[in-house]
Amino acid sequence: MLRMRWIVKDIMSNPVITTQEETTSNIVAKIFEINSVDSVIVTNREGKPVGIITERNLVTNVLARNLEGEKVKAKEIMNRAIIKISPEETIVSAAREMNKKNTESLLVIYKNEPVGIVSGRNLLSFMPEFQEAFLERVRMEYSARTIQWE
Repeated sequence: MLRMRWIVKDIMSNPVITTQEETTSNIVAKIFEINSVDSVIVTNREGKPVGIITERNLVTNVLARNLEGEKVKAKEIMNRAIIKISPEETIVSAAREMNKKNTESLLVIYKNEPVGIVSGRNLLSFMPEFQEAFLERVRMEYSARTIQWE
């Protein structure tokens, strides 16, 4: 059966990659590279999420200002507002929320625990699969109508 309702857990990145508030931005950049991610959750000493750092944060807050990465802490460049979403929300809802809140990433929460991150990159990587399924559905509907008319 053709599936037309995709949800966040279908495309989210997991596990959630975290770092601490005192981590320097050059280490955060290494974390991005090693884990092939574009956002990292910043946690306090108790392990509670307190912010998020995206690639854009590094570029605008460190590189564009010619700051030394080993001197800039995660807590200085992170976004303190973490936008959360359920893994059962639709991908369309995630895209709308990202657009509405002008954010690049959403933290996926299940039973009060972080289980993933959904980013613009996740949404873009999903598009070919969505287009294929949509076209298949159109073909099926067209075929059904053609058969009925004959």
